[in-house]
Amino acid sequence: VFPNPVVDYSVIGLNLPDSFSGTISVAIFDRSGKFVKEFENEYTRGGLQEMIIPANDLLPGLYFYEVFGDGFSKTKTFIKI
Repeated sequence: VFPNPVVDYSVIGLNLPDSFSGTISVAIFDRSGKFVKEFENEYTRGGLQEMIIPANDLLPGLYFYEVFGDGFSKTKTFIKI
């Protein structure tokens, strides 16, 4: 996630396996694990990808985001100020 801490938006960089082709989604959860929102990227292929995530409607605090697609998932954190 860049920038972190997040103000208005964040860019999530993805390095997908070359063999990947499908749809990527990002789910945002608050610090208690409650689902907040989800973003779906259009169909994409492997390699370096970026998703821009608007965060201007999030309250300040710690969040988890899960990036998932066909056959993989990764969870990380970011801070909204």
